[in-house]
Amino acid sequence: MIEGVEHNHTDDHGHSHSHGGLDPHTWSSPAAVKGLTKNMLNSIIEFDPENEETYLINYSNFINRIDSIDSIIKELLTDIPTRSFIVFHPSLGYFANQYNLNQYSIEFEGKNPSPAQIKMLIDNAGKENIKTVFIQRGFDEKNAEVVAKEIGADVFEINPLSYEWDTELIKIAKILSRDKDFVKR
Repeated sequence: MIEGVEHNHTDDHGHSHSHGGLDPHTWSSPAAVKGLTKNMLNSIIEFDPENEETYLINYSNFINRIDSIDSIIKELLTDIPTRSFIVFHPSLGYFANQYNLNQYSIEFEGKNPSPAQIKMLIDNAGKENIKTVFIQRGFDEKNAEVVAKEIGADVFEINPLSYEWDTELIKIAKILSRDKDFVKR
């Protein structure tokens, strides 16, 4: 458990608002990053109190950057057509929770889904009018393509492990907002 970070749980159907295993992808939420950063600041100052002023200045600058990212994402997600999306690997749970979104995962408990699980996902996606399926490099794309075709959704590749995590989160929000630069024609 990480102090100052609200923990996210996923159930075995990949929905991010239920209970089950802990989601380790804390960096997908600006609010969680702020909590992690505060914890790091406190530890660094405890270890090196002589440079506290420098650390506090850097912390303040970073928090301002995170707040700016958060504002951009909130603005992009204000009037999105649906608050639900599908992702192969459930890596956006904290993002979904922070912005009141519903993440559905194709992967079930770290494994490819069964035909029954795919059918259930397709049925849920149809009810929620989901039009966005995210895939990640290194994960099986076949099931994502099948689900997307069945529900008439677009498939987008994202990289939740990107070094430029802030840019990636904004990209994800733009895709969900159906920003003209990201919607496939």
